[in-house]
Amino acid sequence: MGVVRVLLADDHVLLLGAFEKLLADECSIVGKVSDGRALVEAAERLKPDVIVLDISMKQIKVKTTAELIQYAVRHHIV
Repeated sequence: MGVVRVLLADDHVLLLGAFEKLLADECSIVGKVSDGRALVEAAERLKPDVIVLDISMKQIKVKTTAELIQYAVRHHIV
């Protein structure tokens, strides 16, 4: 397997930046989003290997977001 493609989802800009710095040497950060709706759209478009998901995202319930993403892209959610 090649480099792991990661989509970051958090509504706190500082945490997005921290996760990006933490993972950048080991993974390819393919996108960063700050709300649930953008997460679903980005996951469908980018098809990441892994999604790092904040458990309290805005605009959509996390359970719904997780279900939609699992259905849409069939990948892991951390």
